[in-house]
Amino acid sequence: MFNSLNEVLSNNAREVFKFEEQEKLHEDIIDSGLAKIYQSHLDIAKRIAQEKNIEKENMNKRIAFFTGIVLVYSYVSALWADPKRGEEFFKSVEGGNCMTCHYLDDKRLVGPGLQNVTKRHSDEWLKGFLKDPQAMWSSDHEETLDLRKRVHKKRNKYTSCKKPENITQEQIQDLMDYLKTLEK
Repeated sequence: MFNSLNEVLSNNAREVFKFEEQEKLHEDIIDSGLAKIYQSHLDIAKRIAQEKNIEKENMNKRIAFFTGIVLVYSYVSALWADPKRGEEFFKSVEGGNCMTCHYLDDKRLVGPGLQNVTKRHSDEWLKGFLKDPQAMWSSDHEETLDLRKRVHKKRNKYTSCKKPENITQEQIQDLMDYLKTLEK
């Protein structure tokens, strides 16, 4: 699907669409994650059908319809992350209450100001940090080492940044889109 899109998009449209990110997101979420979800629903449906003595052909049609709805919803929500939802999550206790330690401009509070954070760090690094700040901060990732050096915490392998509880890939993408609105 993505190869055919890539062939018809202009260079500018490819940048806006973020072809490589979308393809990876599709592989990570759609192909792998949804296969597990689909199999789980299929197993449940088979068990219920056996318990209720439903004909196999009728059951397969219902499963196909339901699966189609789940796939479309999951795919659309993954592709069109919402910066507004990201902002709400950013400010929530569930999201780690980031506003407690970060200003939205370039001024430092407890943590660095977040203006242009998406220009200072790669998407890969930011997504890793949003998912598990402590794991990323204590890693030997090149961007982490550089950041610890810049904030004069070379030896400090602990961050006060709170890990969001059960953060989903969709929430991470929403946060990424919100952080991109802070670019100047």
